[in-house]
Amino acid sequence: MNGFESTERFTQTDLIFDSLTLRLSDTPEHEKLARSEAYRTVGSLVDRLLPEGDSAEGLHKHPIEHAGDNGDRIVFICRENVPDHGRLTRVIVNDVVREPVTLGRSVLIKDYVLNSVQKAVTFQQTEIHRQGDAHAWSLRAGTGPLLGMSSGTLNIYSGTNYMLNMPRSRGYPHTMPALIEHRILLETLAETLSPLNGVTAEPGYSAFSGIMS
Repeated sequence: MNGFESTERFTQTDLIFDSLTLRLSDTPEHEKLARSEAYRTVGSLVDRLLPEGDSAEGLHKHPIEHAGDNGDRIVFICRENVPDHGRLTRVIVNDVVREPVTLGRSVLIKDYVLNSVQKAVTFQQTEIHRQGDAHAWSLRAGTGPLLGMSSGTLNIYSGTNYMLNMPRSRGYPHTMPALIEHRILLETLAETLSPLNGVTAEPGYSAFSGIMS
């Protein structure tokens, strides 16, 4: 039995679990170093993609394949000094996928807010669907943020009751599972930002409502 044949004995769940456990550190010290490296990596990628300054933003778009369907990934990156929170970076990711069977579309929405000084991050994820004959997205309560590009302006829409969670390190229960989860979130974000460059950039689209839309 070769290596490829033995791998086929595992279920998809097993493979996902194994891929996650490979990303765990052996000791708290190693985990701390891995988490610090994840913050540095994301910070370096953001610095590469945004112009210098406390207030900056950028929009990127490129084709992707998600769950076997073709689509587009739209990524909004912004940085700003926020009162009582300091310098924050927000990354909004919209994976817009065409569904060939239903002829509809879906959007997987990811919303990251990062404070690299305090080493804190928040993450929220939602998903919306649209029928093939619908002309607009219907945002249910708690959904968003949906990125809308129109006439050189980037509009950011959210469903009612969508709350932007701000990253806070003070008073946070720093349990090891939570810290590992944060580190994996940062590594996933780095994987999203890594392919972005001048080719994927969409110049001229400024956010109408700013970083905390």
